[in-house]
Amino acid sequence: MRLLFLAAALGFAQAISAAKLTISIPPSPPVLPNPATLPSSTHAVLLGSPGIKHTAPLRRDNTFVFPSLAADSYLLTIYSRDHAFAPYRVDITEAAAASAQQDVNIWWTYRGNEWSNKGPLLGSGQDDLRVEIRPTGMKDFYQQRGGFNLVGFLKSPMILMGLVSVVMIFGMPYLMENSEALLDLDPETKKEFEEMQKSGPTAQASSAVDSIQNFDLAGFLSGKSASSSGAATPAAAGGGAKKR
Repeated sequence: MRLLFLAAALGFAQAISAAKLTISIPPSPPVLPNPATLPSSTHAVLLGSPGIKHTAPLRRDNTFVFPSLAADSYLLTIYSRDHAFAPYRVDITEAAAASAQQDVNIWWTYRGNEWSNKGPLLGSGQDDLRVEIRPTGMKDFYQQRGGFNLVGFLKSPMILMGLVSVVMIFGMPYLMENSEALLDLDPETKKEFEEMQKSGPTAQASSAVDSIQNFDLAGFLSGKSASSSGAATPAAAGGGAKKR
């Protein structure tokens, strides 16, 4: 009987010393003009010491209520399908011996930093604290597909290379044919220009192409050549003259 009385007294003392935290979602245009549009799956989670976890669903008045929280340091996270919320740190201190009240403080916090690195204070109170938390932005999982842009299409490296090639193919012959009229050369300069063209690499390449085109492949395969056939004719003629 005494043990039951002690357990009941301990539970009553914990219930009296437990703190209450209420998170309210106010209208936040243009991100969230109407909090009532939040889906029913939106919920808040308080993570404390290992094994301590409190979950609160979104209520009709757009609030999350944690009715009884023991003294501890918690990480508050709000999960929503379409909106992003910043993480917060909630500290609930032990009640003093002469008072049953507990201090409740909530700060901004930063993921990936030390737990002691606290941000600005969002709210402070005793036993029952109510704070307003606004979303930081919308969650966007898709990228809008851009329309056709003629300028961007022409700036493409492949298109630019194609345009330059077309200009070189169709423009260079016209420039070469009309170079005299375009440059308005005098006779001496014109003559020098023609000699340079004849002795230049272009003329050598064209002569090499001509020699390849006139190559007698059948005669080469049969063992005949122009030099051997040309040299045999005088020798034959000389032999006939000696016999006479």
